[in-house]
Amino acid sequence: VEILDAVVEPEHSYLVMEYVPGTTLEAHSDVTNLLPLSKVVEIIFKCIRALEYAFQHGVIHRDIKPGNILLSQSGDTKVSDFGASFQQRHGQETTQITGVGSPAYMS
Repeated sequence: VEILDAVVEPEHSYLVMEYVPGTTLEAHSDVTNLLPLSKVVEIIFKCIRALEYAFQHGVIHRDIKPGNILLSQSGDTKVSDFGASFQQRHGQETTQITGVGSPAYMS
């Protein structure tokens, strides 16, 4: 999801992000609403590219799950909810970080 603005105030900080009308991958996890395999493979590769881009910029998402993968009405796939993400500093080990994210999707 594209970040449009970042605001830092004395008591609050927040991001302004694009609105993505559509649904989530989680909405298609029910047996009555499954996506075709070719579409699932396409979604996976788009997510991998997005996460690779974030990683190349030192950002680790830490909460990838079907509910955080948006499927827009125009057919785009977007990774959302970077609220638990981690900005890795040069040379910093990620193995020292405590568990963060959704327990059912942690690995």
